[in-house]
Amino acid sequence: MSVVGGVASLRLVQLLVRVADVHARATTDAGSSLCENLAALAEAAEGEIAGDAERVAKLVGLVARSSPLGVRAFGVLGALLCRRGARAAVRAAAETALGDALASGRHVDARLAARWLCELANAGACPAPHAFFRALATDMTEAGAAMLALCLAVSRTIALDDRRELVAELARFVAGRRADSLVAGVEALMAESDLAPNLETLEEALAGFEEEKDEEEEEEEGGFGTDAVTVRESVARFASAYVLPKIPGDASGVGGEEGGTPLTPVERFVASELAKEVCAAFRPGARWDGIVVGDRSQVAKQLLGIPEIFRDARRGEIEDLVAGVVLGIAASGETSDGSLTGASRAGDACLDALHVSLELCRESPSFAVRLAARIELVFRDIDEIDYCCAARLAVWFAHFLNNTDLKWPYWGYWATAVDDAPVADPQRRFLCNLFEALVRLSYVDRIKCADGFPEALHPYLPRDPTPAEPATDAENAVALAIQAAGPGFGDAMTAALEEDNHENDQQQLGEPTPLSAAFRALGDSVERCGAAARAALLVGRASVSHAMAALDAIAAPLGDLARGDENCEATCLDALASVWANSTFHVALFADAMVRRGILRPRALAAWVLREDNDTRWAAANIVASTAPLEIIDLAVDRSLDLVAAALRAAEQTEPDQPPESSELVADQLDEAKEVCLEIFARLVAKLDAYATAKINDDDRMDDDDDDDDTAVAWSAAALSVIRDLAARYDRARRACLEATRRSSPSRPLPRVFDPAHVQATVVHDGIEPGLADKIRACFLLG
Repeated sequence: MSVVGGVASLRLVQLLVRVADVHARATTDAGSSLCENLAALAEAAEGEIAGDAERVAKLVGLVARSSPLGVRAFGVLGALLCRRGARAAVRAAAETALGDALASGRHVDARLAARWLCELANAGACPAPHAFFRALATDMTEAGAAMLALCLAVSRTIALDDRRELVAELARFVAGRRADSLVAGVEALMAESDLAPNLETLEEALAGFEEEKDEEEEEEEGGFGTDAVTVRESVARFASAYVLPKIPGDASGVGGEEGGTPLTPVERFVASELAKEVCAAFRPGARWDGIVVGDRSQVAKQLLGIPEIFRDARRGEIEDLVAGVVLGIAASGETSDGSLTGASRAGDACLDALHVSLELCRESPSFAVRLAARIELVFRDIDEIDYCCAARLAVWFAHFLNNTDLKWPYWGYWATAVDDAPVADPQRRFLCNLFEALVRLSYVDRIKCADGFPEALHPYLPRDPTPAEPATDAENAVALAIQAAGPGFGDAMTAALEEDNHENDQQQLGEPTPLSAAFRALGDSVERCGAAARAALLVGRASVSHAMAALDAIAAPLGDLARGDENCEATCLDALASVWANSTFHVALFADAMVRRGILRPRALAAWVLREDNDTRWAAANIVASTAPLEIIDLAVDRSLDLVAAALRAAEQTEPDQPPESSELVADQLDEAKEVCLEIFARLVAKLDAYATAKINDDDRMDDDDDDDDTAVAWSAAALSVIRDLAARYDRARRACLEATRRSSPSRPLPRVFDPAHVQATVVHDGIEPGLADKIRACFLLG
């Protein structure tokens, strides 16, 4: 692609951007219609077309790839340029734009380029891209299916039989799939499968130009400049398919009746997809040189401009769709930039959704009302939402409340809803997760004093994070000896362990140190690990800084004693859980610190959570009550991937001429990460199988359902959600799209840690319940 630039190009780009700005057209530019602006722009560009039609067409394509709400207008503009002698240049620019977007790996660019090609066909500038559609439908992937569904929704020129065939392919692809935005789109297309996809409400920009088509131009049947194999391979590499989880509820009627025409199912699908593209295309980020680009307010303004694209549409209906997309982004956990090389822009989906929602509420009071109503409806039907998605929604909502002075009109209703609810109740779990996240952003007393916060919800708030006292005399002796040793207690502990190792050596003379004597009184190394970890945490209980300093001092001797021994590592974590039993935040923080300091392996965190004898609130059995166990599992995965990334960087620096993957250090860390992966999946699947077998036996005995059965069902659903979520995270790590909050260094592609076929062969054995095996394969994307 040749370089386009210069003063003339800059001026033309500014005009194109202005025409594409739906928000500006609805406010400052409301005096002139879009049709008039497009005609004037085409006329103004006519002189430049004569000199360099290729440059003008490429500029139009460049702006179309960055303007989700302006793509249709640029389709009309392309048709007008074709009638002024630039048909070949426009077609070439459209094919080049799509080819470049596919090669870039950014899904949003590819979607916009594909939509521009469809809109050019709608306006008569080129044939319908049948070959591109067929390429997406062959060996279909999730990303390809999502793009094809959107193209079919906006395309008016594809033959009806071809459209029905492609919709049928989509229907087969989503058969048996969990409800999400892709399923909703395919269902909408199927509902209108006997109709030509003529979205009249989107065609206002074409009015007045339909009779201007140059009849002398002969339409050829349609090819496409990029071969089908390249299309399939490029789409398969997208980091995100822009498929969001289903968010229940419909708050479009909140605020009173509105005039206007309800949207058709396909139009609702298109409006939701436009909202996703706006969030991705306008999301603020940083360039390669660190300069911040983008504006949060622009995201909100463009989202609020979506109703302007639809003639006589109900604004409340579209605002409700936008609210659903924002909540879907928060629940998805995926970054909104699907770039293979855009690691600097890979952010956190929760924060993206937070910034967008706050700006939308500031720009539009009516949206704030509908968002509140939609969240309330989500709470009512929270059992319909995937476990991990609901957990992420709770974190997002905590951030939202913290930025809005904890104002919430439904506290009283929520208190009634969870009154006497069992621990496995999804609404109760959502509230507990919400309050846990909110306390980390604020503090308990502030929540209790929030306007309208009922006393009935106080029992669901986290307890005061006060550390415990030494549990036994022996542990107290270790704590006192460490305190007596002063700031150098790490060296004292090392010396004490050395004394202990030589206690039977007759050459060792003199009395043992108090710390050594305290260790000897404890017995085996497991007890000593627990006492040492507990004592260090108690010594540092005054603040996080004190605790980190204590862990720094004790890291070397305790790591030598505990690391690699599962029982010793579990005892260290038991000690941590007993000292900070009232605070999930401190347990997660210090467990992470122990791994980073080499005291524990990442695998130890996962193994501890999943141990059968773990009776703490962080045991895997308690995921039905809160996400505290999941947080520790997440740490195990994240730190194991961190170590792989660090090993790759070290190998590149020490052996720059060799492939990093050939390094022994990389191989060791990769094996450790794979062990963490298998540890988690194998133990979760084993417990799932035990529950499934028990359920079958209960059914054979015709036992009545009870609370235990409900808890088992809830646990199984949560465990399957965790498996599905971890599989997706491993895939994002491989594609260098792991969100910034989960890694300790710049994002980079990692070797494959999670191999679905290998994990399936390892954990899904012949004796497993068949129905469960099918569910697990679906979680591994092998179904």
